[in-house]
Amino acid sequence: MYAGHFAVALLFHSYFPEINSFLFTFGVGLLDITFGMLAYFGIEGLTVNPNAGLLGVDLHCPFSHSLAGSFFISFLWGCMSMNGDLFLPLFLSSFSHFIQDWFVHNRDLELYPKSKIFIGGTGWWSKYPRGTYYFELILCACCSIGTLRKNSNSLSFNMNGICLSLSIFYVFYLHYQRRAAASGQLAHMVKTIPQEKQGPMLFRAFMKSFIMPAVILGTLLYF
Repeated sequence: MYAGHFAVALLFHSYFPEINSFLFTFGVGLLDITFGMLAYFGIEGLTVNPNAGLLGVDLHCPFSHSLAGSFFISFLWGCMSMNGDLFLPLFLSSFSHFIQDWFVHNRDLELYPKSKIFIGGTGWWSKYPRGTYYFELILCACCSIGTLRKNSNSLSFNMNGICLSLSIFYVFYLHYQRRAAASGQLAHMVKTIPQEKQGPMLFRAFMKSFIMPAVILGTLLYF
């Protein structure tokens, strides 16, 4: 799941326009940003799984993507709100990442760090990479339709309307550029790149994949 996270940020911002848009665009990707930072220090990363279908890898993410870890990170993100009334939407924007990942991840989501009890996900992205791609496309479409319906009264040919339209197009662009990769590239990287170099590479990849889009989308939604 990638663009689907940002698509959900569109919906959150539509229902809570009083909250700074960047808190949603960064919130929905916070778990993967945390994963990238932990991967840099070798705390989390990727592991080869020959039973993981075409993807070929599992995420080793006990702190950033376990149920307890996701809840804790999302709780901290909710506390970013200076107004207690805004805690819940910020918390949910971050925790939505775990819920979405559960639908597509392999069974690499633990109950709590180091628990060895795996509660998700469904394994779709390994068994049905193309189906997962279109599932995410449908999610992006549904979130975009919901966003347009929520903002139907304010849509017009002005700065707000143009920026909202651009933000929706940008989400679909993100989805297109990350179109289904069924080539096992991640497994190839894990097998061929020395372990000490995998962490910094994952860090750069995840920071690039989530921080820049969060800034761009947050800027478009801000107007």
